[in-house]
Amino acid sequence: MVDCADPIREFLHSSRHSDIDATPALEYHASQEGLMQVGDELRTSYAFTVEDVLTFARLSGDEASQHQQPDAQGRLIVHGLLTASLPTRIGSRMHIWAREMTCQWRRPVYTDQPIVCVVRVEEMSASDRGTRMCVSMKCLDPDGHLVMSGECRGTSPLSLAELQGLSVSALSD
Repeated sequence: MVDCADPIREFLHSSRHSDIDATPALEYHASQEGLMQVGDELRTSYAFTVEDVLTFARLSGDEASQHQQPDAQGRLIVHGLLTASLPTRIGSRMHIWAREMTCQWRRPVYTDQPIVCVVRVEEMSASDRGTRMCVSMKCLDPDGHLVMSGECRGTSPLSLAELQGLSVSALSD
């Protein structure tokens, strides 16, 4: 099993939260152009809509009042598991089949609030089934406050060499 707890703690507690820009497109930040390596980060952002929240409430059965009734500013609170879908958006681009995902929710996310998600490669190692991976993730609100953090462990069916050969264009929108 991949153990990436120490690098994840360092990443999640880094002071770089305020440096993250909320841009709508998926971005790839590689340590070396064209090669996926430990330390590389993928970013995406999204602002959940009222329709997103109401649809998720119907699908999940979580129809708690905070997801159904707007606050004084007309916003709904986004379901935590809906927020947790942002890292999976990136994970699919990295070809990760998640086996285990942990999340800690720190602050509420509101509809129409752009959330930036950063997924960082913490470990990659060859296995007989492809490549074992461990990634850390954090989601931030427009003020740079941490709203969710966590980690994901899984396997990619791609070999380590294939993953390391993924280019910026292969991972971008």
